[in-house]
Amino acid sequence: MPRSRMARSAILGAVVGLALVASAALAGRAQGQTPASADCGAAIGPQQTLDGHAYGPTACTIAEARRIQNAAGAPYWRLEIGLDGTLAGYAALDGPRTEMFTDVPEMALAQRGSPGGWVPGIARYRADKGTGMTLFIPAAPADWNGALYVTAHGAGSYTPVGELVPREPDSFAPYTGANSYVGPMIDKGYAVAYTRRSAARGPSDDEQAVLDDGRPLGGLSFAYHTGLLRDFTTVARNLVQQHLGRAPERTYFYGHSAGAALGRLVNYLPGANTDGTGRSIFSGFLLDDAGGGYYLPQLFVDGQDVLFATPAERARFAPQIDVAHQAYTGEEGDYLTLKRENARLLAAKGLGDLNRLYEIVGVSHFDAGRVAAMNGPAAALADQNLDLGGVFDALVDALDAWVTGGQAPTPNRSDSYLLGGANGSGLERPAIRLPEIACPTGTYYVFPDGIEPQRLGTQVTAFAAYDGAGLEPLDNRGYLIDMNHNNTRDQRETVTQAWQRRAVEGEPSGTLLPDESLTPAAYAACVEQAAAELVTANLLSPAAFRHYVEQAAQPALPSS
Repeated sequence: MPRSRMARSAILGAVVGLALVASAALAGRAQGQTPASADCGAAIGPQQTLDGHAYGPTACTIAEARRIQNAAGAPYWRLEIGLDGTLAGYAALDGPRTEMFTDVPEMALAQRGSPGGWVPGIARYRADKGTGMTLFIPAAPADWNGALYVTAHGAGSYTPVGELVPREPDSFAPYTGANSYVGPMIDKGYAVAYTRRSAARGPSDDEQAVLDDGRPLGGLSFAYHTGLLRDFTTVARNLVQQHLGRAPERTYFYGHSAGAALGRLVNYLPGANTDGTGRSIFSGFLLDDAGGGYYLPQLFVDGQDVLFATPAERARFAPQIDVAHQAYTGEEGDYLTLKRENARLLAAKGLGDLNRLYEIVGVSHFDAGRVAAMNGPAAALADQNLDLGGVFDALVDALDAWVTGGQAPTPNRSDSYLLGGANGSGLERPAIRLPEIACPTGTYYVFPDGIEPQRLGTQVTAFAAYDGAGLEPLDNRGYLIDMNHNNTRDQRETVTQAWQRRAVEGEPSGTLLPDESLTPAAYAACVEQAAAELVTANLLSPAAFRHYVEQAAQPALPSS
């Protein structure tokens, strides 16, 4: 294990603690007024030293401040913030993931197969390359719910939040995943810090470090650096306090893909989720399809897993909701397996009551909103990918109720018998099936036509309708999409034929007897029941329920 974990955790935690002192000086600025200065350096606090090296943020600049509104019309400030600074961490000079510069190599590098021999150094991040955040702050304290969400995007460096999709009060807004669900968060009154960092999957960012022996090292990225996230959070908390007159009462984390894997690192490793006073920084974690299924709750020292081995260690674990996109199995085919293994290990370590795994059938790595925000041919597939906005709208509320009121969310939902529970007739708690899956009018599949059958091909879906016309499709690799499960490429079923087959296969919904035909009323009833069951379980928002019911009342069904 590089450097003393206890000593390093204390030093890194002190960064947050010392920086929070700066908030007292910031609080005097008039609440709700326009941010008065482009220089937000007072929010970052002093730099720290580690092994003789200074590190931490060095400059904070508000590049733009403009007014927006949430869905209810409450005014918000949208601040575009650039950050410069340095990071203390480690790099691998050979083996896998040599692009990674991290402060937790014993997990972030070791679990990716790096053999060790990690070299310490100091790296630099820069606002002019894109490092920083977009901060959404209510313009008036009366419109704030007292909490802050900090988000982290996935692989793909400095990914912007974009313009928020339009939303209306108490209505479902499609494509909010395009903005990492920031829209629904501010609609609930949260302050939100959408962070941007170097997060390339390969050595394309060319971030620079100087190793302890004086050698320069380039080609780095900071996707899995917990200290960088703490620095972001410190600045965000201080700016919120500056503008609203008090610090957030609770801070939550949302991350997608590599961002979700980063969230696991923060929640799992000793000291990563504590400030200089020993208090937790993040009260809860909402993790959206953790990249590659990483990271697992394991930390090996001399061949022994020492993570969460004592009651004191387990007591620091914050409530965590993991969402797994079931259709995303990755290039290696093991991503879903690892996501399930994460839940199994946490349960085995006595933390199952503080963790939830919700698998969602039919969606790959990107939901409809994220696909809509893409460039190139993939963007045209947005309507052929499931929209998870209603799910995450509900889960934001579920996590807050868990943290503030002790209201535990619904148990795991998984198609694994180890996690979903087995009874005499099958699974007690199967994976989430949104109405498009529970009451299908076709099949969602990966490797769409027109998308190179490489990594992106595993992450988005296409939709093949039960239209009774033409042959079952082939994916872009030439593999059969066996829509009727008979291992033969033949004529597509109609929806009625598909639902009759589903009854024979034992599906619990979207079924018909042999002499029945699908009618608009039967379809609408199926959709309403499927959506209502998810709302009851707090896995779908009421607004999404109403949207599904309205859409089902005027269906454009394929040939039935």
